Amino acid sequence: LPVVSTDFFNDGTGVFRTYATISFQVNIAADDVILEVQRSEDLSPESWTSGSAVSFVSSTDNGDGTATVTWRSTTPVPDINREFLRLSVAQRP
Repeated sequence: LPVVSTDFFNDGTGVFRTYATISFQVNIAADDVILEVQRSEDLSPESWTSGSAVSFVSSTDNGDGTATVTWRSTTPVPDINREFLRLSVAQRP
């Protein structure tokens, strides 16, 4: 299951700020799924976005055929009232 947390990242100006993160395990060999991290401020169906709303952080090989992948929001936590992250999984056509 995905784990949502917060962590400090450089905001691009040398200042470290708090951002929401989401981490999850993937099967490295799985090429039949599409994974997309999405962000929303209000959970309404049309509010979920990806692209510039989230940023890739890291992928760590676990040595067992899986990797732990972490993404973060591009909006610092103090700059918004609330924020939700989710992992969308779809079968590749």
